[in-house]
Amino acid sequence: MLRSATTAVLAAGFAFSLSSAVVTRRPNPAPRRAQTARDVVLASAEAIGGIDRLRALRGVRVEEVGSEYLVSTITRGDAPPRVISETVTTLRSGNDSVLRRTLVQAVPMRAGRFTTTTIVNRGVPAAIRGTALVMGANVDLTTASEELALSPERVLLTALDARDLRLGRDTVRVASRIASCR
Repeated sequence: MLRSATTAVLAAGFAFSLSSAVVTRRPNPAPRRAQTARDVVLASAEAIGGIDRLRALRGVRVEEVGSEYLVSTITRGDAPPRVISETVTTLRSGNDSVLRRTLVQAVPMRAGRFTTTTIVNRGVPAAIRGTALVMGANVDLTTASEELALSPERVLLTALDARDLRLGRDTVRVASRIASCR
């Protein structure tokens, strides 16, 4: 008798849970419109200020602060590692193809700081060393050209103007959207 009563209560509870699941189940939301490559690029541009601000942009200043370990200077196990502290300030104007980068380094084995400034103006590299302006190296020109061409604002504006902008397949495990053009 107890067994049949328990079975009846369990059956009633199971039926109730099914009926409540059916009653409270909400219909699936309408499928979202597929995101186009242009939507992805526009959303990225909006996240950093919007298209109008990007097009009006005349220059960008980026300041980076970091350090670099001097691994080869560790001579004892109980000695702390030596570190070079660095500050890099970059000013770039993509419309004019001008870049100025100032690197300030503090090296633990020497007093004071070392400052090097590299300037690239319309394809001509130069460096300021002390008070002298000297000819820059090809690596300075290559680095500056790549930085100007691949700056976030330049990439977004170029992608928006591209006729063959398209979505690519995501290749990373982090949720992301990939847009590409030639």
